[in-house]
Amino acid sequence: MCFYDANEMACKCWKWGEFRQFCVKDSPSGEVCGMKLVMNRYSLPNKCKKCTKIDEKQVIIRQEQDKIRKWRKAADRGESIAKAEEHIRQATTRIENLIQERDEKRNTLA
Repeated sequence: MCFYDANEMACKCWKWGEFRQFCVKDSPSGEVCGMKLVMNRYSLPNKCKKCTKIDEKQVIIRQEQDKIRKWRKAADRGESIAKAEEHIRQATTRIENLIQERDEKRNTLA
């Protein structure tokens, strides 16, 4: 139960910061015990990597939807529309996976 900083990002996700203090457990070699406790919490202005990727995928989905709307007005764009719809499905699946990973991580430090 050694003490570390916890860094909370703008998206409310967090990551462990720097080591701060050894716990009272005796360690023969001066190593950390492996259990982490929060000593200080710091707020960071940026979003985490997962939330940034989610935002990027949402932008891709909006762009593909705009393309589809434009192509539906034109003729002979069925293949392009199908490809764009597949990109949207892939991006949506990736977003769902990232959200699940992010939520699991958020729940480990309350």
